[in-house]
Amino acid sequence: MNKNLNHFLAYLGCFPFIIAAIFFSAKLQFMSATFFENIIKSYGLAIVSFMAGVNWGQYLTFKQRPKLNLFLISNIITLLCWFSFFLISSSGFFLNLIFSFLSLLAVDCHLKQLGLIEVKYFQTRINVTMIVCISLALIKISL
Repeated sequence: MNKNLNHFLAYLGCFPFIIAAIFFSAKLQFMSATFFENIIKSYGLAIVSFMAGVNWGQYLTFKQRPKLNLFLISNIITLLCWFSFFLISSSGFFLNLIFSFLSLLAVDCHLKQLGLIEVKYFQTRINVTMIVCISLALIKISL
């Protein structure tokens, strides 16, 4: 189980995005729409920060350092999302999350090409990123 725990948790982490996409798309209201919007926005901020932190940790452990400075990239993405959480509309924030998740996937693509991350991990990252980005796009167009 431990060998596949990271993949299981990655897919499990998609569920709040999927549930939010369903509720926003179907215009279901079981609580204040603004409150629910803030819940999924803060969850998205937490997850993008976590994923950026994964890159930080990877950079510390690589024997062969990629040309991309993952310290800087992870900080830029996290701070961009954090500031946009407070400074732009929800619609813009969800668009920024999509951009951020795709940027993190692009970094992982580069790391995979260098042979620094496993193929199975990368495939999971592709799948999860697509699920999350589609869910976020549905949320954005439903606002």
